[in-house]
Amino acid sequence: MGAFDYGSGTEIRVYPLYFLPISLLAWHAGRAGGAVAAVLCAASWLLSNSLAGMEFSSRTILVVNVAVTGASFLFVGLLIAKLRSVLAHTRALSRTDPLTLLRNSRAFFEDSAPLLALCLRTGRPLTVAYLDLDNFKTVNDARGHQAGDALLKDVAAAIRDALRPSDLCARLGGDEFAVLLPELGERDVELRCTSRKRPGAIASRAWLCTPQMKSMQADDGPTSSPQGGPASTFPGAGSLLSGDAMHRRSTMALGLLLACTVSAQAGSQQSRTSTGAPALKSGEVRLTYLGNAGWEITDGNKIILVDPFLTQFARWMPSAAESGPAPDAPYPADTALINAHVKRADYIVITHGHPDHALDAGYISRRTGAVIIGHETAANLARAYGVTDSSLITVIGGEDYEFGDFSLKVIPNIHSALDDKHYYNNTRGIVGNAPRGLRAPLRRQDYVEGGNLAYLLRIGGHEILIMGSMNFIEREMEGLRPDIALVGSNSQRLEIREFTGRLMRALGNPAIVIPTHADAYGNPNPSAAALADRKRFQEEVATASPGSRFITPKWFEPIVVPARMSSSPMSATQGTARQVVNPPGISPLVAAYSVAIRNGNRVFVSGMTGIKPGTQEIVAGGISAQTRQTLDNIKTSVEAAGVTMANVDECTVFLMDMADYAAMNAVYIQFFPVNPPVRAALAVSALPRPAARVEIKCSATIPGR
Repeated sequence: MGAFDYGSGTEIRVYPLYFLPISLLAWHAGRAGGAVAAVLCAASWLLSNSLAGMEFSSRTILVVNVAVTGASFLFVGLLIAKLRSVLAHTRALSRTDPLTLLRNSRAFFEDSAPLLALCLRTGRPLTVAYLDLDNFKTVNDARGHQAGDALLKDVAAAIRDALRPSDLCARLGGDEFAVLLPELGERDVELRCTSRKRPGAIASRAWLCTPQMKSMQADDGPTSSPQGGPASTFPGAGSLLSGDAMHRRSTMALGLLLACTVSAQAGSQQSRTSTGAPALKSGEVRLTYLGNAGWEITDGNKIILVDPFLTQFARWMPSAAESGPAPDAPYPADTALINAHVKRADYIVITHGHPDHALDAGYISRRTGAVIIGHETAANLARAYGVTDSSLITVIGGEDYEFGDFSLKVIPNIHSALDDKHYYNNTRGIVGNAPRGLRAPLRRQDYVEGGNLAYLLRIGGHEILIMGSMNFIEREMEGLRPDIALVGSNSQRLEIREFTGRLMRALGNPAIVIPTHADAYGNPNPSAAALADRKRFQEEVATASPGSRFITPKWFEPIVVPARMSSSPMSATQGTARQVVNPPGISPLVAAYSVAIRNGNRVFVSGMTGIKPGTQEIVAGGISAQTRQTLDNIKTSVEAAGVTMANVDECTVFLMDMADYAAMNAVYIQFFPVNPPVRAALAVSALPRPAARVEIKCSATIPGR
């Protein structure tokens, strides 16, 4: 504009043309932009006219002309900026629900139209959900419209908190809300609504499905998809809306329907359930070994990968280094091998962050849409591959998750007790955690352990113990009753005293034991030492749990486990009839009684004294030593019957002298540190074994299968 003004000379006045750039900048950049444009245009006007020869009779006239011109420029800029602000505010008011500050129906349909068109063009999923508050009128009638309005604001706040910034939510009117979720298909939304612990899930805040809340029936009948896509009632739709304030105490059902899940791929549901393997019967599960600690587990509906590490097989190629890449060298996923063996995955469970457990998970998740479940390290390693937070669930030991078709208990564990890799951290801020901000391909040294977890997977009526390392914390395993145990059999287990026997007893002698870590990390020709150690592990299992079936897995060969009957070796052979249990080394003093009886789900142990196993002699050392040996003998007896000390319900203690009560108690509590059984303690004048100072009897309950 300054050049044009200069070319027009001093006689032609073109300064109104400066209003055009001022208006444009003020419209797009607001008041500050208009002010800057006004100053620049005033300077340009003065410079161009001065160069063109414009003269003034005095400096005062020059100053006045510049001031008037600049003020007019500034006024126009501020006026245009204010006009833009008023129009934007007016448009926002026309698109916003005044009560909840969500979009109104007009804005929702305007904003969703381009997303729907993009979804149909690209084939990406997009889900629309409809939320309706049943019996809302009764809240207004009983509590007044002010309480009803407050309740609607709470629902709106909960929706906003639950969704991602890219999601759309609106109040369509009255008690009706709508949510649009780009890039989320039906399975993804099901996860966000049914995972009990999922932070930020739709099932949060005002409608958390918890045992304290009553369940109510959701609206009936699915809404048809306008595009002809699949429609179904949303899983777990019925739940209670309640809270602390007066308006929250008015309870009602939240009806949540899956209105439509649009996909450009015809028959997408059929393709998800087709894996190329024979269909499973009801109650069957199929386990396919992927080498090292890796598994594919399915009940024919959901496919769950455990520590997938297909990349391991590349190290055994003729030109590869057997030890793998150097610590500071990139360690990319072998995408070709992964693509050949992983056609579909719904969830990926990660036990710890070393590359042989976590390296392939990020790529598989991006390719299949699988949700990764693991600790913070596993999540950060997956983020390095571009996995979004909507596909990540971070967990810590002790949590229990419900996913509808399956559930998952997270168990604190330990990687290796005797080397420098072990951590026992059960928090979300784990020492040794891989940081956020990593970008693939990562170096080998970027894959740090970050703590270690085991899992109990409940799927298809089976309970499957998943151990990603060789060692375990015994107190965390006691009371678990898996029928399938995937147990690390690497020679590191020998670092732990009586590893196999203690684990089998703690787990109640699983029906099936399958070793992992026994293939030398994918070596197609395991060494003689590796084969011998695998055989030794099988012998250990046979000795510790004779009724357990031992299966040696082979890479990529499915193992189909039939519908679960009973996983106890005893009950598998003898049913639930009354059974006599006389553990080796602990025999009745006379033939008039048995050491223990198992009858149905109950175990009864006869009065036990401190005899040395294999003898009839009472241990020396007084009341403390006798109490310890007595309880050791009881522990052996209940474990032989298929339970643990944690399952003991009641005990009766007989003391020759009540003065021994405190010393007995000090030892007794070590065997029942948490939730001890009920107990009676009596002083007696004599015991059948003259040297005995204490006798204890107890009974236990076998946990429900």
